[in-house]
Amino acid sequence: MRKEILFVGFGGQGIKLLGEILGQAIVLEGNEATVSASYGAEARGSRCRSEVVVSQEKIDYPKTLAPDFLVVLSQDGYDFALELHESSQVVIFYDPKIVIPKKNSPYLHYSVPATEEANTLGKKIVANMVILGALVTKTKLVRPESVIKTLKKKVKKEFLELNLKAFEKGLNLK
Repeated sequence: MRKEILFVGFGGQGIKLLGEILGQAIVLEGNEATVSASYGAEARGSRCRSEVVVSQEKIDYPKTLAPDFLVVLSQDGYDFALELHESSQVVIFYDPKIVIPKKNSPYLHYSVPATEEANTLGKKIVANMVILGALVTKTKLVRPESVIKTLKKKVKKEFLELNLKAFEKGLNLK
């Protein structure tokens, strides 16, 4: 069972961190995972992506070929990813404050008010954790406890509580 997740957005939104956290949480549960990331020359503010491949068996190719799940935090990322992977049957998680889905799109879209929920915590920057929580709830790729354990290892102590609250908000979205 190979599953592929592609996170896209702009540098500075925590796209790379999303891939790292999900990949490490998956490994904690005894599965195989690869994580790769790329971003524009300027890094902050340019298009970036993070790819996670999950399998119960050894992974022979570490990049996404036909993502099962696409998590987008920018319009540019949405347009780019759909153009790149137009033949796959991807399920898309997007923030409606940032992304306008294509009309008549054949893909299943989940609207996740990540920015709105992050703003209730006073920091827009944790929108990435909100959308990660929604992804974990809908896909069951990994248990929330594994993500929380990984967050405790990856996130600086002064930002941990905020990130955990944002992740929990995402888990509880309907």
